[in-house]
Amino acid sequence: MIFFLLKVNLIISDLNQIAKKRDQTLSQMALAWVFNNKAVTTALIGASSVKQVKENIESLDNLNFSKSDLQEIDKKAKEGNINKWARSSSY
Repeated sequence: MIFFLLKVNLIISDLNQIAKKRDQTLSQMALAWVFNNKAVTTALIGASSVKQVKENIESLDNLNFSKSDLQEIDKKAKEGNINKWARSSSY
């Protein structure tokens, strides 16, 4: 379990570095990735404060990804055994 948590923390740290390079928070980059993806037709966002709503909206300021950024994000997803296309819920 500890190894798994360390691996996840490393992946998150690496993704955070990509986001910083894009002048975004990790959550902004995640939303930008969703909004940029042609296979996604709808994105629902949640926020519990006005600050979070503003941060979510700011993700629209940078929707463009370089090929290398997308490749690195895909690589990190594979390292974390994340299936980006799996249903997020069984409900």
